[in-house]
Amino acid sequence: MTKYIHWLLVFQLIMTRDYPAVEQLIFQIPADQLEAYFMADAMTWTPFLASVPGYGGKIQSYDTEEVAGGGNVTVNCLVFWESFDSWKGIPIDSLDSVNQEF
Repeated sequence: MTKYIHWLLVFQLIMTRDYPAVEQLIFQIPADQLEAYFMADAMTWTPFLASVPGYGGKIQSYDTEEVAGGGNVTVNCLVFWESFDSWKGIPIDSLDSVNQEF
């Protein structure tokens, strides 16, 4: 229950900044690769997105109980954009390049 309340508070806080476009991504990551996932994301996607006009930031979260279970961990990622056009205006070649680097 606490994690859902936390998400609601975070979402309300972000939405007060008037980001009309919110991209939701959900990933299944093996628990033993979670740290590597976050490190790779911090070295590839985060700096790339920060360079894109209209990017407003992102929030990633996961349930620590899933990590303790040792299976796959669901990582929820919300990416905030100033407009739908800034989100969808990223050239596909750029996305492919970053994805390969990741």
